[in-house]
Amino acid sequence: MGLGSALAAAASGLRITQDAVTLAARNISNADNPGYTRKSLLQDAVIAGDQTIGVMLEGYTRDVSMLIQRELRGELTGFGFAQAMNTFYDRIDKMFGAPGNANALDTLYNSLTESLAELATTPESISVQTQVVTDAQVLAQRLNGISGDIQNMRQEAEQQIGDIVERVNILLNDLEANNERIVAQTRAGRPPVDLLDQRDRTLDELSRYMDLTIIDRPDGGVSVLTGNGTMLFDQNAARLTFDERATLNAGTLYHPDDAQRGVGTISIFSPAGYEVDLVKDNAIGGGALGALIELRDDVLVEAQRQLDEFAAALSRSFSDNPVAGTAATVGAQAGFDIDVGALQAGDPITLTYVDNVSGDTEVVTFLRTDTASVLPLGDDATARTDDTVYGIDFSGGNAAVAAQIGAALGANFTVSDQGGSTIRILDDGAANQVNVVSLDAVATATAVTDQGLGFPLFIDGGYSPEIYSGTLDDGVGQLVGFSGRIGVNTDIIADPSFLVTYSTSPPTSPGDATRPEAMLDRLTATDIAFSPATGLGGSHAYETSVEGFLRQVITFQGSAAANAGEAFLAQDQIVTTLTETYAQETGVNVDEEMAHLIELQNAYAANARVISVIDEMIDTLMRI
Repeated sequence: MGLGSALAAAASGLRITQDAVTLAARNISNADNPGYTRKSLLQDAVIAGDQTIGVMLEGYTRDVSMLIQRELRGELTGFGFAQAMNTFYDRIDKMFGAPGNANALDTLYNSLTESLAELATTPESISVQTQVVTDAQVLAQRLNGISGDIQNMRQEAEQQIGDIVERVNILLNDLEANNERIVAQTRAGRPPVDLLDQRDRTLDELSRYMDLTIIDRPDGGVSVLTGNGTMLFDQNAARLTFDERATLNAGTLYHPDDAQRGVGTISIFSPAGYEVDLVKDNAIGGGALGALIELRDDVLVEAQRQLDEFAAALSRSFSDNPVAGTAATVGAQAGFDIDVGALQAGDPITLTYVDNVSGDTEVVTFLRTDTASVLPLGDDATARTDDTVYGIDFSGGNAAVAAQIGAALGANFTVSDQGGSTIRILDDGAANQVNVVSLDAVATATAVTDQGLGFPLFIDGGYSPEIYSGTLDDGVGQLVGFSGRIGVNTDIIADPSFLVTYSTSPPTSPGDATRPEAMLDRLTATDIAFSPATGLGGSHAYETSVEGFLRQVITFQGSAAANAGEAFLAQDQIVTTLTETYAQETGVNVDEEMAHLIELQNAYAANARVISVIDEMIDTLMRI
């Protein structure tokens, strides 16, 4: 090799070493920057003929573990979901309160039953009567407060969904601009390492919001799809929209039919011109966005339903009056007469019979309605899951009621109007296809006296009429949001003696404990059915007392909060571990970079020495 070739080789080595020193310094200065990956030089030999005469810089490369990166992004999706769930579940649990805490729902309920038990032993005590009313008011106010908090949380979820949708659009637009530059530089043969870091940070953040499928393209770009395959980005960014609703309440729910939907939905508009409803298509799985949708439409709706069913059971435990059927026969036919005059809209008539052909015992529930516009009713109109439900329009009078019941039951039954408000239901007699076992009803008391032991201690403060009977006449149902409206009857607040007095003729004795004893028994020892929509009992009605239901609800919410907390801690640990592993694999080790700098300094000095020696040799030759 001649002196010129040697000088060129040394000079190229000096330049490469200088570039490497600059890169090492840059690695060190960015070591603590999130998302920065260690960069290395790409270099190649410069060959002339059969000799290597130097080195040249081809570009830069990143030290990235794609396997760990993909795993980390999947766990980031789980982390975003678990974090949102944990935050909201923790708040729900605190709203219901830990059992035994002073302001916990079960504590306030226990105060009511304890004062009611004291009233049963001292019914004449004015102070105890007043205490029962006070405890009832405090419990109702707490139910109002929790219901309001639940709807506020649903509103927060709605707003956060909107905020995330805006952020996702920003990230997708950033991805489009970034991806275009990456593809251009890749085609030009210049590895865009800094742009790739930037793109990774964008994709990492997107992964926190929803489940993604990321596909690397041969040109250096990427395509991004939702977990179910809906395209979010492919050279051009799709645009997401969210029709956020300003106010949510217990009756504003998600529905796939836009005409019935009371909350916002996320739609995607692709560059190709098609539109997809991501919520309707279940295209958003996991991530913070998936969690917020589930919280808004399922978790918090279920918590509201639990609260509403408790409030309804509490109210009806005081106001319900059972109506027993009276045995009736006509020749070979047997059955019952039932007086339906006291029934209010929403009150049930229950028929039990044996189908002698199949041997099955069947239960049919007829629900009173005063408007035909809500008919027909589904079987989910009652909490029971073992009955067939028919809505009966009472607005046309008793004969029309009998005709509707007869049409519902069919030819094996004889249903007739017996005058006044009495309905008779008989089996088929000698044909012996069916045997009527029982016929009974429940009538909601509308007055504080002279309607049996039941009385409306609790009322619906935001509904007309104020009496709670579970009516469906508004098309939504009085049950929906009832816990936010429940209050104590002002007539009883004004005169607490009605807690004891149930009859004016003959007048109830001040020392008569019949009414308070009956109410206490209904609350603590009488099982009723609660809907599967509460999330308790699986697909079947959950049967327990009002007290047992409340205890189960608090346990359910406490357990759900604990599970959400454990899931979040576990996910946090997984993400932390993977982040540390990824950083070790792809991040900058300052100690290694410092050692590399020393090597580079030595190489720089060696190349500089070669140049210096060649310079001295040339000077010597020039002097000869």
